[in-house]
Amino acid sequence: MGPETLALIALGTAGIIAAIPLLHLLEAALGGDDLAGSWPLLALAAGVGLVVGAAGGILIGLPPDFRPQAAALGALFAAIATVPARSAAAGGVRVALTALVSCAVVYLPACTLVFFIWFDPFATHLGVVDFGIGLPAVIGACSVALATMLPELRGAPTPPRRAPRGRAAVLSFVGLWIAVAAWLLGMELTIDSISRTILISLLIMPVASAAMGAVVERVKHVANTGQGLAGAALAGLAAAIPTAAYLQPVLAVVTGLIAGAVCSLLPRGGYFVGGRLVLRTALFGALTGLLLLGLFANDTGMFSTGQPEVLFGQVLGSAMVMALALVVGLLLWLVSRRRAPRIG
Repeated sequence: MGPETLALIALGTAGIIAAIPLLHLLEAALGGDDLAGSWPLLALAAGVGLVVGAAGGILIGLPPDFRPQAAALGALFAAIATVPARSAAAGGVRVALTALVSCAVVYLPACTLVFFIWFDPFATHLGVVDFGIGLPAVIGACSVALATMLPELRGAPTPPRRAPRGRAAVLSFVGLWIAVAAWLLGMELTIDSISRTILISLLIMPVASAAMGAVVERVKHVANTGQGLAGAALAGLAAAIPTAAYLQPVLAVVTGLIAGAVCSLLPRGGYFVGGRLVLRTALFGALTGLLLLGLFANDTGMFSTGQPEVLFGQVLGSAMVMALALVVGLLLWLVSRRRAPRIG
């Protein structure tokens, strides 16, 4: 393992870890939340995820080059999956339980879909195409978190919130953007032509997504808001995580535009503010990017080959992870509800 590889492993791992507090700051800024007292539970969740990710990486046989980043992605997964538990001030036991179970039962199996090619139902010899491990770390985590909220969403009133903090949201998003760039460049493990493709995609997709989001928001609501623009830009960034290494610039623009449109068309309000809005936006943004890889991926997507097998594999792999996350999230909600008097 040469110095360049070691430096990129460190860069990628640092970028993933840095994304955890930056995402938390973005959640708080969009929801107008007070951050006082929120950091210990975030650190607890991330710590549990880090341990599970590190141990699980060895257990499932990941190559040594990817183990530090897989451990960091476990921490990110746990931080995302526990957003509802942490925002409900449920206490350390519930947060730790959610992080531990969801990482072990959803994150690690989903990692094997991406890192290994045991899942190849259409004989593509590719498995699930996902450069930045967005399926386990973003789609799986957001699905777990949203599943723990599902039983309480119907008819729920909008919780009282302060006004979003626009400047803080912009600064947090820019920091998150830089962290994701470090994450994805580190995953490449070398500096080559793919590194240039990653950077171009990362520059293009959030901008295209924000532009499309602004158009959709203007048509739907006759005005643009900082919250709407930040959400659309986040959708483009989430879409770039699985796709950045595989898209030509024109198709990166198309993917960003579609991600921004999809996320801006989703209804607002109710419980989808702050951290919950970030969860939903990141889920649909990353899912849009992952599925569009089946259409647009260089040399393998349906757009370049005329064959739909890669697209079918992306759809089926995503459905499997989301179904597993849904079951796990609902079970965690049920357990926490029954144990509510003793948790916290």
